[in-house]
Amino acid sequence: MKGNEKMKLLSIVIPAYNVEKYLDEAMRPYLMIKDPQLLEILIVNDGSKDRTLEIAKEYEKKLPGIVKVIDKENGGHGSTINIGIKKATGKYFKVVDGDDWVDPLALENLLKHIQEIDSDMIATAFNMVYEDIEKEEEVHIQNVEYGKEYKFSLICSHIDYIRMHSTLFKTSILKDNEIRLDEHCFYVDVEHDLLPLKWVDTITFFDDVFYQYRLGRPGQSVNMTSMIKNRENHDRVIKRMVLYCQSNSFPETVKNYIDKKLDNMIGFQYTILFSCGTGKNAKNELMAFDQWLKDNEYNLYNHVNQKKIILLRKSHFKNYYLIKFLYTLLRKKEDQYVK
Repeated sequence: MKGNEKMKLLSIVIPAYNVEKYLDEAMRPYLMIKDPQLLEILIVNDGSKDRTLEIAKEYEKKLPGIVKVIDKENGGHGSTINIGIKKATGKYFKVVDGDDWVDPLALENLLKHIQEIDSDMIATAFNMVYEDIEKEEEVHIQNVEYGKEYKFSLICSHIDYIRMHSTLFKTSILKDNEIRLDEHCFYVDVEHDLLPLKWVDTITFFDDVFYQYRLGRPGQSVNMTSMIKNRENHDRVIKRMVLYCQSNSFPETVKNYIDKKLDNMIGFQYTILFSCGTGKNAKNELMAFDQWLKDNEYNLYNHVNQKKIILLRKSHFKNYYLIKFLYTLLRKKEDQYVK
């Protein structure tokens, strides 16, 4: 460490692809805190075709020694996180997408917390900001004492799944265990959340609403239309995580925690595939996923409780077109976003 340079407590990696419209808002909080020297901001430009790189370099000049710009060819969200892990020097590691932002007061509090704890993982509250309908929804972690350190294997059965927007990991866990996400692939936030858990012993929770998660942006990958288009990526992540869990040992409570998330993803994959067109290929794709799950993870296969899938299985998918027609007439509109 040079001269009076302070140890970086927190590395924030900002995956940035064509976010010129949002990057100023994303960077503003880091100009507002008292001691930005505790931060390392890595803006990873993922081959943007707009002014993202130019704007990022302006912030690199405004906050020298704090903001570092990494310019690379397009490789997808996972590739930006992978290079962020490689370059990060902070005690903790956090991903904040280029179209999202953080609350500056919550950031100040988080930096204070980090100076006082040494947990492998930190989880905070976050805010879902629905841009299209001008609605906000705070997400808090329930059934925990904030500021108290827990054994992850003991608390994970009492809490809901902790999403990427809540999560910080010790950078050393990611580096030492060579955590790498799939590249050229959507939905790798699940890999970010689950791959490090093998090495997470302790976790501390804070109730500060830190991350501001923007929803409703046109073309966003969590929009149902985009999920149908990118369903092969969703399928790819599910299969990687199922096979990863089979090849690694976890405490039973942690395995159950992971399975709850995989159950959710698998259920949503059925919804996506069932929402595709009415042609033979759509039917075959749904049948192929169902067969893969049956062959490779029978417990999760049996967890599926969607009535339409149970009916399809009972008929060996012979009533596919009839069931699909009936559900088209009767079903409620599927939720537009993956939450």
